[in-house]
Amino acid sequence: MSANAGTKNEEKKSFDTKLSAFFVKTRFLFLGIIAALFVIAIVFGIVFTVKDNSTKAGLTEIDTITAELSAARTDLKDDALKAKEDELFERAKVLAEKNTKNITGSRAYMIMAEIQYARKNWNDAKNAWIAAAEANPKAYTAAYCYYNVGVCAEEMKDFDEAIKYLSLTTEAEKFPLKPHALFSIGRIEEQRGNYEQAKKSYEELSASYPSDAWTTLAKTRLITLSVEGKTN
Repeated sequence: MSANAGTKNEEKKSFDTKLSAFFVKTRFLFLGIIAALFVIAIVFGIVFTVKDNSTKAGLTEIDTITAELSAARTDLKDDALKAKEDELFERAKVLAEKNTKNITGSRAYMIMAEIQYARKNWNDAKNAWIAAAEANPKAYTAAYCYYNVGVCAEEMKDFDEAIKYLSLTTEAEKFPLKPHALFSIGRIEEQRGNYEQAKKSYEELSASYPSDAWTTLAKTRLITLSVEGKTN
């Protein structure tokens, strides 16, 4: 065996010995890390399980409140109905305040908004629908909430805010009320004398939804605006 080969063997043995010693010294550290990761995995599993159960319980309560509200509006009147709605509103409010950033909270705020809307409390309904949309912004219900915000804003004669939120709904994909929203934007703009903006909204509606019933009305308005000399 050459001197170089012998030297390399000795270096390899020395390295192997040091590596073994390192693993022996640090084995408890590695085991501790593995154990910690295992504990973390268990904790996350528990958290997600608890969260899932909490969501199911919340949505079950939402369904119960919704069913009771529907029944109350069928069976009760006047003061009795108001009292029941007040009770259901408070139950929904508790859920909403505990779930401000998830589907349970979103649906709870929607119940609150619907009760206020039925009572023509436009501002309270508007704020509750905004909260519902913000609680679950990626859900398809967000566009419906913003649409209702626009309706409430128009009832309050806040046309700038009405246009703002109705416009948000036109940006949502596959929103079934988009034709109505576009027509409403045109109608509001027309009412306040912004005829070119009204024309723009009516034309977008006509181009995007040529067979929709709202398009028929939009085309009528476009003709009227042109005949009256209000648009080019």
